Amino acid sequence: MMLSLGGVVQAQNTKSLVRSWQTGDGLPSNTVRLITQTTDGFMWLGTEAGLARFDGLNFISFGPREGFPAVAVSALTAMSDGALWVGYWRYGLLRLKDNKVTTFTTAEGLPGNTIRSLSEGPDGTLWVGTNKGLIRWTGEGFAVIPDPPGLSDTQAILARHNGEVWVNFNKRTLRIWNGAEWNEPRIAPPVGIARRTNLAEDSQGKVWALSHAGSVLSFDENGWTEFPLHQPPSKANGRPIAISPDGEVYIGHLGSGLWKLKGSAFEPVSVDDGNGEALVEGLYFDGLGQLWIGSFSSGLLSLSPRRLESIRIDSQNNADPVRALFEAKPGEMWIGTQGLGVWHRSHGVNKRLSPDAGFPLGSSCEAIVRSHDGSIIVAGTEIYQYNDEKLTAVLDLPDRKELIFTMAVGADSVFVGTGSGRILKLQQGKVSLLAEPQGSGSVLSMTVGADQTLWAGTWGKGVRRIRGNEDQFLSIADGLRSNIVNAVYLDAEDTLWVGTRSGGLARWHDGRFQSIGKEEGLLDDTINQIIEDGEGRLWLGGLRGISVVQKSELEEVFAGRADSVHPRGFGKADGMDSTECLEMQPIRDSAGRLCFGTTRGYVRINPRSEVISRPSRVLIENVAVDGRSQFLGFDSSTPPALKLQPGVAQISIRYTAPEFVSPEQLRFRYRLTGSDDDWHDLGDQRTVNFHRLPPGTYHFEVAAVSPGGVSVTSAPLSFTLPPYYWQTGWFLACCILAGLLIIIAAVWTVMHQRAVRKKALLEQQRAVDAERVRISNDLHDDLGASLTEIALYSDLAKSDLDTPEEASEHLEHIFVTARNSTRALDQIIWATNPRNDSLDKFAAFLSKQVQDLARAAGMSCHLDMPNPIPPIVLSAAVRHHLFLGTREAVHNAAKHSGGQTLTLRLAFEGKSFRFVVQDDGQGCSDKPLEMDADGLENMNRRMSEIGGEFSISSIPGEGTKVRFRVPMREAVNSPAEEV
Repeated sequence: MMLSLGGVVQAQNTKSLVRSWQTGDGLPSNTVRLITQTTDGFMWLGTEAGLARFDGLNFISFGPREGFPAVAVSALTAMSDGALWVGYWRYGLLRLKDNKVTTFTTAEGLPGNTIRSLSEGPDGTLWVGTNKGLIRWTGEGFAVIPDPPGLSDTQAILARHNGEVWVNFNKRTLRIWNGAEWNEPRIAPPVGIARRTNLAEDSQGKVWALSHAGSVLSFDENGWTEFPLHQPPSKANGRPIAISPDGEVYIGHLGSGLWKLKGSAFEPVSVDDGNGEALVEGLYFDGLGQLWIGSFSSGLLSLSPRRLESIRIDSQNNADPVRALFEAKPGEMWIGTQGLGVWHRSHGVNKRLSPDAGFPLGSSCEAIVRSHDGSIIVAGTEIYQYNDEKLTAVLDLPDRKELIFTMAVGADSVFVGTGSGRILKLQQGKVSLLAEPQGSGSVLSMTVGADQTLWAGTWGKGVRRIRGNEDQFLSIADGLRSNIVNAVYLDAEDTLWVGTRSGGLARWHDGRFQSIGKEEGLLDDTINQIIEDGEGRLWLGGLRGISVVQKSELEEVFAGRADSVHPRGFGKADGMDSTECLEMQPIRDSAGRLCFGTTRGYVRINPRSEVISRPSRVLIENVAVDGRSQFLGFDSSTPPALKLQPGVAQISIRYTAPEFVSPEQLRFRYRLTGSDDDWHDLGDQRTVNFHRLPPGTYHFEVAAVSPGGVSVTSAPLSFTLPPYYWQTGWFLACCILAGLLIIIAAVWTVMHQRAVRKKALLEQQRAVDAERVRISNDLHDDLGASLTEIALYSDLAKSDLDTPEEASEHLEHIFVTARNSTRALDQIIWATNPRNDSLDKFAAFLSKQVQDLARAAGMSCHLDMPNPIPPIVLSAAVRHHLFLGTREAVHNAAKHSGGQTLTLRLAFEGKSFRFVVQDDGQGCSDKPLEMDADGLENMNRRMSEIGGEFSISSIPGEGTKVRFRVPMREAVNSPAEEV
């Protein structure tokens, strides 16, 4: 009665996940022939365009530009000692180990330069098949194995665990080298071995090969067994063989894709990634059991089991949003949907409850629980009760109908949360009101604690807590980052976890919420579903898929001991049909799987399975200094120390880690010892730049942090930034010493200059004092004597008033003396005025005085002056002594020469100038010169005081010539003085 509309077999999506990479993703060529994995976890690919390394996200190509001999790789194997061996057509063999590249050709002992196949023996010996025979790498060189009669061109080799080396030669002839000689197999294959096939050995010691007829052959102690291909392709072109760690055997056909052994025949396996089935060239199982496929034209593909199951409810609808899940008994699931009614799933068959079962077809069901009496409670706008899958009761809500969003089971009742915000209580078949909305929005989620505290997540008012008579709302003020609460969950320790919209995850702790979001590492800030797995992890459903995070990591962040968590996320790449998880409470089924509702059915995942992979190594792959690559790492061994040039502006370090489950979720952090010892988070960034590091020695380490918080650290990269010579200690010491010397010299110079200035000031003061004395003497000698004379004649005139003639004579004498005194005072004032300190002004003044004296003496005056006269500065002392000396010479000429013409001449001689006073009088002999010795002595003394020279020459009957020479140095350097 309850189940109708027929059963819809909705097969869960359990087929393997196919991922692919092509040239648009960085692959050097879409033709991938060889695949292997080195001990540090990286995948290596032999492509048509060269060798490539793959870390799960990025490809790095190695070809002639990187110093490799060729591009077409013919053989490839990874050794247990970490070395990678690469064979080329006609270009020999290449080894990558410890970040070094070594090339081997016939010059190093190869019998031929075309490498057909490579295989590692159980003792770590490398066997090499060439176009000219088999050889063995001894560790120091190659040992050539003698060819069997008539055979030399190897096609495929296999070093078996029993020490034998099986070789398929180009004539489809199989031979076995036992360490001493060649033998044929004790039992011949039933059909010929395909020439270009490879040979493989499983864990049981069976040898596998492809026949040229297309079937698969295996060999053990019982002989050969032939396995046909189910519905074999029209053209047999088998290439690679791969055996999984579980013993599953896969083969690849260039014309018909991938095949897997099932029972006694090989069945085709779909690897269609949307580009059509791959034409298989290479196969390889990695350490995680993923199958890697190299194709002829579709690039690189991987085949891995789905880590979760996506289960659709109604395949006829594009969307079948699941809002409620409940497992009534093992294998039987009740499913509530949004707008599609209630479904029942049993043994992979989905059936929807018909209207006869009581629940409307187009209605929404967002909560299903089991009541205390064992019945199943289904919530819509009413409460539907089922026993033994039969509707037994329909319970109306008090007052009005409204949509029920959530239900929670308490100790003796079922709590019901409605769209209006009411909280109801279902007990013994009756529904009653427990709490009014109090202005709150819808009740979206509920849970009941061990102490029967009811926690309810609301739309807009945070978390509602009802405990006894207490009814309280906890919101942003109490530590939440959002008041829209989509999920509340109590874990095994009765700790409350809260999922919010746009506010991340919160924990109730010590009376307050502690919150964490995307900025602390969560995949999303909207959390719609929360459940724990019993392994110390929380599983969160949000708008971007499902994530799992260690509770211990959350505790570290909440305690302030860590900055971020490292969840593992699941999305479409893991098999989810939809990554949007709806607001609901996920469940754990009887098989231990966690089930989450999405917009397209529900997903389930086994939390006990290993769903989190961890990188095995971290590789520093490139160091670029100011844009130039200085180091390229091939493997994860310790990189060489780098010594750089001074003045480096930027160091860029690129690093990576191999991760093939969720590589985009790896997080990195680094430490640069020598700069600081702290670790710095880099997020998913795989390059770090350092700008203008000071000189010194540095050690760089980078750690990859996988989902779950497991960290793997790289080998340290050491580099030294030498200083310029001016940045060295000895240069600094020299600079300090030089600075001290400069300071000492500067101090000495300042002190010396102060002393010089002080001395100059003293000398200037002395000169000023001397000038003052001179002026006072002049005033005393000239004006004082004149004033005394005036006073004397004034007394005489006063006493001779009775005698007018004598009084008039005395007054005339007083007038003449006063006039002469006035002139002398003018001369003194002029000489002391600093505005008259230039030679041209002095020459003009002197010329006027000479003209006046000559006129008074009745002589004509001739002036011989250059035009223009240079603006040479003359001190007051120079002006004074030069003027008085010249005036005395003019007076002597006027008094004693008897001549008619007086000449004053100014001339320049080198660094000096001279004034010449010349008359055309009677001249004099030596005797008259001696008679006037006092005047000559005065003129000579005056010139000596100013550093000049005085000379006189006289010829009887031809006149007298007096010369006053003054050095211009003295004239120029003498500053103007103020008296």
